[in-house]
Amino acid sequence: MASTNPLQCPALTGLNAFTRPLTAADLRSCVTVESSFVEHERCSEEKFSYRLNQTPELCLGLFIKTNDTEQLIAHVIAIRSLSTTIAEGSIEMPSDWQSRSPKDPVIVDGEVIGNDPRGTNIAVHSVAVLPEYQGTGVGKCLVKAYVEYIRNAGIEADQIMLICHDYLIRFYERAGFVNRGLSPSRFAGGGWFDMVLEDGVKSRFVCAVVNWYFPFNRPLATVCRLSLSFCGTTTVYGLLLPAAWHVFGLVMAVSLPEEGLSYHCFDVFGRLEQGRLNRRDWLEVVFCFGQETGLELRAIIRDDWQLPRLIEGEIHHLSVLAFVTTSVLCAILAALSWYTLAKAVPSRHAAKLQPAASRCEGVIAKQKGLLIANTEELRVVKQRMEDGCVLVKKLSARPALIEETRPRETTVILELRQELAVKEGQLIIAQGKLKHVKDDTTAKERSLCERELTAQCQAFQAEHNRLQLQFRDSSVAIQERDAALGRVILLETELVTTQSSAESVVWQAQESLAHAYKVDVALRQSMSDLQHTCDLTLAQECATADQAQKRASNLPAEVNDLQGKIGMAMRDALRSHEQAAAAERTIQILEHRLSRWEASHSSQEIPKRPPRDAGSISTALAQSQVTASQQETEINDLRRQLGEAKQGFMWPSEQVAQEGVQTLREALSNEKRARTEDNIRWGKKTRELEDECQKLRISLSNAAASTPVRRQGNKRPPTIPCPPTGTCEHPFGGCCAEFLDRGALLILCAW
Repeated sequence: MASTNPLQCPALTGLNAFTRPLTAADLRSCVTVESSFVEHERCSEEKFSYRLNQTPELCLGLFIKTNDTEQLIAHVIAIRSLSTTIAEGSIEMPSDWQSRSPKDPVIVDGEVIGNDPRGTNIAVHSVAVLPEYQGTGVGKCLVKAYVEYIRNAGIEADQIMLICHDYLIRFYERAGFVNRGLSPSRFAGGGWFDMVLEDGVKSRFVCAVVNWYFPFNRPLATVCRLSLSFCGTTTVYGLLLPAAWHVFGLVMAVSLPEEGLSYHCFDVFGRLEQGRLNRRDWLEVVFCFGQETGLELRAIIRDDWQLPRLIEGEIHHLSVLAFVTTSVLCAILAALSWYTLAKAVPSRHAAKLQPAASRCEGVIAKQKGLLIANTEELRVVKQRMEDGCVLVKKLSARPALIEETRPRETTVILELRQELAVKEGQLIIAQGKLKHVKDDTTAKERSLCERELTAQCQAFQAEHNRLQLQFRDSSVAIQERDAALGRVILLETELVTTQSSAESVVWQAQESLAHAYKVDVALRQSMSDLQHTCDLTLAQECATADQAQKRASNLPAEVNDLQGKIGMAMRDALRSHEQAAAAERTIQILEHRLSRWEASHSSQEIPKRPPRDAGSISTALAQSQVTASQQETEINDLRRQLGEAKQGFMWPSEQVAQEGVQTLREALSNEKRARTEDNIRWGKKTRELEDECQKLRISLSNAAASTPVRRQGNKRPPTIPCPPTGTCEHPFGGCCAEFLDRGALLILCAW
């Protein structure tokens, strides 16, 4: 039997789980485990036989032992390969592998088929677990156990590689594999990913040491060794380190030419007496003690032993002692190295022979099975021989019985012969009856056949009648077909006529097409001329549009100027409104005085200032209307030019200019609307002022007409004194009338 290794797996607790290399005797069990895969991804029985015979040392099985029987519940099947990834050839197998040597690779079209004995990589082709153990951690334990098996068995391998689906990538990454991306393999439809394990395989020596020192399959031993390791480390750090410092101080004291302690040691001893030392200082204290011990040893050697000294003051025998010590240490080291090599080389040789030993153990197990089977067969044969001997003995004891029963047998034979004669007579009678029955059966079969033939004849007659009816219908259809054929001939004649007319029409169409082509050439020429003319016209229109744009760009300045003038006019209007209010108050005062004067029939005379020319206001109004009409004419001209430019052919480069013109047009329309509203408002105010002025003139003229003019001597009529310009409150006296006329004129001229 192959070597087995116990496996610690939580899901298999109490089932005596273990792993061992697979052999050809495990073929049927491997096929059973492989059935957990889908059918198109399974490994065939022939491939299992090939791989288990070629590389049994690379195939590992997980078994459980119950009632002295082993059951395979999971396996890993692998071969060798030179490729760094799973190749298509390694998945296949040579058809004549049984007649070939396992050491010779099979190469087809430059690709190795199946196992490559020269390969330094392990290609895993199957990792399968029985369905009832899936999802319990058995697969994870198996993969880790396989990696440890490859490391510990001394199998030469640079890396372990396999292919898997995307949902198993994390499973293999947790086991130490690295995802190398999508695999080019098209096995079972493709969709595989390359997984590779490198570093773990190369560190076999370290892993072997760790596994030997920390056997995790034996928890108690692992805990004990960890505890001993901790205690040993503490001991080394707490005892051996001070001892090393002591020896170092001793060696320095013996080797140096000075014969006293160093100043540093005096300082350390002083701090020791004061009790101010830390851990580092304690190591220095140990060093100084070693130096003191070395000085004492040196004094003993010099004073007591009286050994000769060298020229430089060193002790002669120390070099000899150092040489002897070094030689002894080298000898011990050589012995340990030889012992280690002596142990390592056989173990390595044994590791190399492990696959062969495994195969031999498999063969031995098979031979033992055959031996057990042969032993069982031999036991069965012996049992049969014993039974035969007993039967022979029984038969040899029967002749006496035969002699006794012979007369009785003769009587029995005669009786049997008589019965046989009776039975033969009965048999003859039965045969006669059987012949009669056969004749009756033949007659009945003949009559039945005749009835069947009659029925078939009647059916054929009915079919014949039906076919005759169909033939009559077919004759009618033939006549219709002949009529249709005649119509087809007529249609063909018409088609020929139509084709001739169509050909003439086509000829005319071709002539028309040629004429149209000529016309098209002429039209193209005229279009080119027209395009040239349009380009010239468009250039002129562009120039006109540029001029209009320039004029439109000047319009904001004019608008700003007009807005300034409007502001001035509004301020003047406000002032005139205030002055009109003051004049109205003055008129009320004068009317009040006039009423008092008329009541007293006073002889005073209110002088009437000759009014300004009444036509000045109308003239100013006419001038403002003329100015407004001129500006409106200019706006209409600009609008007309913009419309003409818009009606012309617009190139894509003029879109921006058109948008600018549209914006200016909107600004002009808004300004015109505002100016129209201002004209209406100020016209209304002007008419109100004119009405008030007219009323004042009428009232004054009426007052002057109703008042008699009386003068006493050469005295001038009394007048109301006129204050300075801008402060007069008398109606139409002094500067007031002139101011009213001037304000109206300014308002009209502003518009």
